[in-house]
Amino acid sequence: LQFLYLDANQISSLSDATFPANLQELGLFYNQISSLTGVTFPANLQFLHLDANQISSLTGVTFPANLKELHLNGNQISSLTDATFPTNLQKLHLDHNQISSLTGATFPANLLELWLIGNQISSLTGITFPANLLELWLTGNQISSLTGAIFPSNLQELGLQNNSITSLAGAEFGGRTHVVWDGEEGYHGPGVVT
Repeated sequence: LQFLYLDANQISSLSDATFPANLQELGLFYNQISSLTGVTFPANLQFLHLDANQISSLTGVTFPANLKELHLNGNQISSLTDATFPTNLQKLHLDHNQISSLTGATFPANLLELWLIGNQISSLTGITFPANLLELWLTGNQISSLTGAIFPSNLQELGLQNNSITSLAGAEFGGRTHVVWDGEEGYHGPGVVT
């Protein structure tokens, strides 16, 4: 068995689950899972969908080393400080959680997409995003200033709509980034916007 979808059930725990060794994709959308601590995921798992559950913490969770996509939208995660993500992870979706800060978060070097739409993030100062990141979505947060924000040189899309941003002054954009913020959009090349 390579694909297993258990969406829209009433599963509250995975602690006693034994998954097939060859499983590559696991779908658990719309359940009642509150914790991933102690869960053993198959080593070959590449796609894990845990959207719309009740997960509040990623502390102590061990994700499979080969995981490429992790979807945790619509949970109750408040911090990424103690989260450990696999080095091969390429897509991380954390929309509509309760994340207020990215301080202390460590993202994998190979990450290409990071989605943090609809959280409570207020500042990007001092945050280190992966150098290979292509897409960063921060729509619907509480960001008021981009001063001190440093975006990767490879970044192609940056979504900042529905924040409280009044100026792009002090933001450092690399490469040719398509930036969207509060109804405005444009391309910004390398350098600091003044």
